[in-house]
Amino acid sequence: MAQALKMPHVTLYTWLKRGWVTARREPQPPYRWIVWADAAERERLRQHHRRSLSQAGHQRWCARPVPDRSADAESLEA
Repeated sequence: MAQALKMPHVTLYTWLKRGWVTARREPQPPYRWIVWADAAERERLRQHHRRSLSQAGHQRWCARPVPDRSADAESLEA
């Protein structure tokens, strides 16, 4: 899968541990991981790999809900 996506094996393994790819482990030695994805999933993973880390961080930061501070301001005024 890493070769098909043209990415490092360690990145794919990290995604596997995070649950971002569909995989199972062989029950007997050498306990290899078997990873599978259809064409649409492979494209999604390619896009995810191409995304920059700064873009991902920015999206996480902007997705956080803004806390409601109106109750705090009212208590200070009283």
